[in-house]
Amino acid sequence: DDWLGMAVDNALGNFIDQYLGIGWLCEPFDIDIKIALLKQPTFKEEARCSISDIVGNIEDFYNDFSVGGWGGWIKLTEGGNNVYSTYLIAMEEIQKIQTIEEKEQEAEIARGSGFFSPKDCVWYDGNNKPIDLVVESSGKRYTTGYDDVWGTASLPAKCAPSANILAEPFETDGLHKDGSSVVGPCYKKCISHTPGKQISDSVSKTVNRFWDTINAQIGAASAKAGPYSIYVEAILTALVNRAFKEGYGLLFAQNQSIPGEGDCGAACELPKIIDPTEIKQDVAAAKLLKPELSTIKVALDKLLKEQKDNLAVWNLIVKKYEDILLILDDMTKDHPLGCGETSYDPSYITWAKNKKIEVDDIISTIKNTNIKNLTDIIAKTVLQINNIDNIIIPAINAYIDAVDVWEKAYEDSGGTTNDDVEKALKALNDAKNIAILAVQNLFKAIMGTSTGTTFTELKAESYLVFDQIYVLIDQYYTERGTSAFPEPGTIWGDYETAVELEEDAQGRLDKCQTWGN
Repeated sequence: DDWLGMAVDNALGNFIDQYLGIGWLCEPFDIDIKIALLKQPTFKEEARCSISDIVGNIEDFYNDFSVGGWGGWIKLTEGGNNVYSTYLIAMEEIQKIQTIEEKEQEAEIARGSGFFSPKDCVWYDGNNKPIDLVVESSGKRYTTGYDDVWGTASLPAKCAPSANILAEPFETDGLHKDGSSVVGPCYKKCISHTPGKQISDSVSKTVNRFWDTINAQIGAASAKAGPYSIYVEAILTALVNRAFKEGYGLLFAQNQSIPGEGDCGAACELPKIIDPTEIKQDVAAAKLLKPELSTIKVALDKLLKEQKDNLAVWNLIVKKYEDILLILDDMTKDHPLGCGETSYDPSYITWAKNKKIEVDDIISTIKNTNIKNLTDIIAKTVLQINNIDNIIIPAINAYIDAVDVWEKAYEDSGGTTNDDVEKALKALNDAKNIAILAVQNLFKAIMGTSTGTTFTELKAESYLVFDQIYVLIDQYYTERGTSAFPEPGTIWGDYETAVELEEDAQGRLDKCQTWGN
């Protein structure tokens, strides 16, 4: 990105210097055009609501022209100050980002002959401060950047917009390690290492070298066979094909028979290999997974709050409809409390009876569907939060402790295999399987699936889990809407519908009582 950006800037500068020099354009505005071309506004600047600089209360201006006057009206027509221009600006930015990313990925795949170039990426916030992605408060360990990124680096959780609806634009809930706030929008810088072309070439050489060697050996053997070369070549080729087909990876020396089915042959004499490096890599990945799980727990706490907020509004709606039932009951009573004996408008009593049936159905649906389902979901979220603290983290700690026991037994044995090492290794693997299964169950409960089978893979998958939780948080917030502006289709919109029905029913009851008097 930096290299291409520098190239584009140089090309732009050459164009302005040569073609837009002083005196070529119409004199009154030639300088203005050069300055405008040199400094392209960012999306943040372009979409900013600048009408607020002129009009103190925009809503009042919408209702009363005199609040902002012609200055406010003219400002309203500029980009970012009305729904149409803001939509077009946002769509233009989306298409620009999609095009850039698509072209970048296509070029990267083409350069690597189908292989991605792994990259190291660092995210920066709006103040150009690098964002630390992993934090352990007790150990005071921080890291910045994603290592070995393939494709597009995911947006760090700290860059997500604040869940607080009163937050300022680009304000987040994330903090840097020095305690300062992460300010959006965030951007990334990536450096490629081990180019994909090199990986592609290495794979091709590895595959081709094997077949080149086999073909050379077959050719050499057939050359010595003279007139029988065609038979030698056919026999050796068939032998190679048979070896691969049957799964025999070893060629046996003369006077040794090919092992039969269920016979391990010479492989039985091979010593069992234990790789301490692999175990140390596993335990390192397990330790890195722990803070990611803590971050997921924080996100689940926020999700739980959104779920409980929605449940609270549903309960308010049920209470409101129960109050409406009381009013409808009063309407069906005889005078003077209700409309039963009033003859001014007999349809009121029919309306009240029909509404009672309708309201009963609404209350039943909300209780048995909305509230019941959401209560079950809340219970599952609480269980997920508790499992992180009570099952998953302890399981990972147990695995880490088992690795320590194994390392001591391995060192005491001088690097050889004995009963103590085998026993410790079995306990280590059992603890590892329990911990991995516990993490997988959590991820499946949140995303519906989990593909990670190692601590390293689960750590990478944890970013997807975190993103999915925030997708759910946004869904619950959107589903609830706001009490200040209850929109149709939201839970607060349903509450507003109940309020309107209550006012209607109360008004009809008041009329009945007035007629009776």
